[in-house]
Amino acid sequence: MKKCGKQHLKGFALSKGMILLLFLSFPFLGYLPHPTLILAGIVGLTIAAWILENRKGKCGIHFRLLDSLVLLLALAFLLSGILTRDRVALCEGLVRALLLLFYFPARSFFDQSVWLERGAFALQLSGGIAAFLGIFRYFRGEALLKWVDPERFSDIGGRVTGGFGNPNVFSVYLLLIFPISLVILFRDGEPFLSRLFSFLCLCAELLCLILTWCRGAWLGAMLVLLLFFLFFSRRSRICIAVGMLPLVASCFFLPHNIVNRFGSIGDLNESSVRYRLFVWKGCLRMILDHPLGIGLGYESFTKHYLPYAVKGTETVIHSHQIFLQILCELGGIGLLLFLSFLGVLGFQMLKNRSGFGRDTRLSFYGGGFALIGALTAGLFDHVWYHHGVFCTFWIMAALSTVCLEQKRSKKSL
Repeated sequence: MKKCGKQHLKGFALSKGMILLLFLSFPFLGYLPHPTLILAGIVGLTIAAWILENRKGKCGIHFRLLDSLVLLLALAFLLSGILTRDRVALCEGLVRALLLLFYFPARSFFDQSVWLERGAFALQLSGGIAAFLGIFRYFRGEALLKWVDPERFSDIGGRVTGGFGNPNVFSVYLLLIFPISLVILFRDGEPFLSRLFSFLCLCAELLCLILTWCRGAWLGAMLVLLLFFLFFSRRSRICIAVGMLPLVASCFFLPHNIVNRFGSIGDLNESSVRYRLFVWKGCLRMILDHPLGIGLGYESFTKHYLPYAVKGTETVIHSHQIFLQILCELGGIGLLLFLSFLGVLGFQMLKNRSGFGRDTRLSFYGGGFALIGALTAGLFDHVWYHHGVFCTFWIMAALSTVCLEQKRSKKSL
């Protein structure tokens, strides 16, 4: 994106202030009436303010390959909503396209170091508060038993949902946020108070993630932590070397409910695992007959899925798998666009990962690893089910591009 003068950067305060407001409010919108309408309203106003500020400052918006893929994916959601010929699907298509377009002001926001740090603080703060509230409610006995198999997991005491109304959705939100705290905690030159704040947020987010009892999210968090400590810095690798034995030893003292829950991963006799396998089987049958997709909305999904459903899964409203869900909604073209975005982003990030600065570390490890964690959980659930999490996913995608922009800026000097 074209650089503007200092005067114009001051004019960005309105859109950037709205972006900070959004970062702070994400996990709490669910406590308000009509959260999707509020989210879409704030996002729409932010995009409008960002466009007007760019025009006023005469800053050209130059689209690169990644940007074009995001635009095409937004268009695919919009067209799918229109072609479904259903009012609910049309609204869903409009909302998804709008939230996807938030990627562009978010990317502009993160391109400036000062706002990048402010945004990271805002995301940490809101994520930390949401996590502390979740932990508090769990130990107050307010966690919900709705998603628990009482025959197998009667000892977990319910699952934390936060302001998302669903433990799996809340766990994906925490997966997207905690890598930021992790990076800042280990980043060189970080003040003590900043490290302390990040440490407290990280501990709360990981503990709350455990209390969602979402096994796919646990696997995502474990993969992120493993990759981070292996590649982030010499200090992080020392932590692995020093802490490996105590970590392995601590596994023998874990509470029975955690061991029992984790050990059920891959157990085909466990109800939710078996249920997902049956749903995937039915979805694959449906996709073979509808390679261009069935359209958006739970009504469209339930109507088309019913003839292909395995017995016992007739009431399911989504595929419980992110890539299958994209195939169902947008067809092979939509999945190809999304995989192309991930492939191009991953390739360019790895290509430009040398010469890390403070910003690029937060971008590469914070944004990039957040996407890895969410997509790992997405192998077992529809992680875009909630609009707030969908928007947060694309915010982390925008954060991931900072290292690419900085590399291009150095080349142009």
